[in-house]
Amino acid sequence: MRTGVLWLWAAAIAAGVPAGAGCRKKAEPPPEPAATRPAREPSEPTRQAEPVRREYWQRGKTYLCRRARGNISIDSQGPPGQWAHAVVVRDFLIPVTGMTVTSTTDARMLWDDEHLYLYFFARDRDIRGKFTKPTDPLWEEDSIDWFFKPRANKPFYYQVQVNALGAVSAWEIAARRSGAGRQLAELQPPVRSAVNVLGTLNDDRDRDTYYRGVIAVPWKLMKLIGGRAPKAGETWTFNVCRSDYSGPAGLTVEEQAAAKLTTQDYHHYEEYVPLKFVE
Repeated sequence: MRTGVLWLWAAAIAAGVPAGAGCRKKAEPPPEPAATRPAREPSEPTRQAEPVRREYWQRGKTYLCRRARGNISIDSQGPPGQWAHAVVVRDFLIPVTGMTVTSTTDARMLWDDEHLYLYFFARDRDIRGKFTKPTDPLWEEDSIDWFFKPRANKPFYYQVQVNALGAVSAWEIAARRSGAGRQLAELQPPVRSAVNVLGTLNDDRDRDTYYRGVIAVPWKLMKLIGGRAPKAGETWTFNVCRSDYSGPAGLTVEEQAAAKLTTQDYHHYEEYVPLKFVE
């Protein structure tokens, strides 16, 4: 997957990442058939006893990234009440084929004047994770990937990736195929993350349930947008993706994307989804 990112090798090598970063051969054995899916998916836990209203993003519509109401907790205990008004992305597809995915994912986004907040809940029968540093090849195991393209007429964009252990990689990419990238996760103020796992890592002999987490990315790190939060009403494009590994030795992988990609490249921003920052 991400066969279009060979150009990023130079920047990745400079950051201490091996030259295979962002590019993956098709894994063997082939993905398990959908018939092996559990009959029921686990519901997302919540701290609140009362029902939580959920609004779901609809394909073909603009995602409304709402302003956070109060402080966002960066911990692994599940979403507090302020995430209740965040629009949920659940409609993921397999790139190129457009087929329905096997393991479902919920993703949400919020913002304030200091941070962009990202939340995910990934249902997963076989959770895989061993990497702990931002320069590790997180794409080689279970991970969630966000991409943001702030300006239609500018080549730069952002990538934020997290694995089941809470390791975060955050890139400011000056231009696709340019080899120019800046690893934000090694800078200050820090990119913060917290992830919780319900299951046993790297053991395909049992059935896991989910991993979930939250990330806070400081606007100050995003120099190419001026290091400031966007204004309400500003429109970007984005994609949120997932790599779901399973099976013996974690060799089976299912790639997922919210955007309907016609290429096996998460960086293909021409097909990203509109996102609007709102109050």
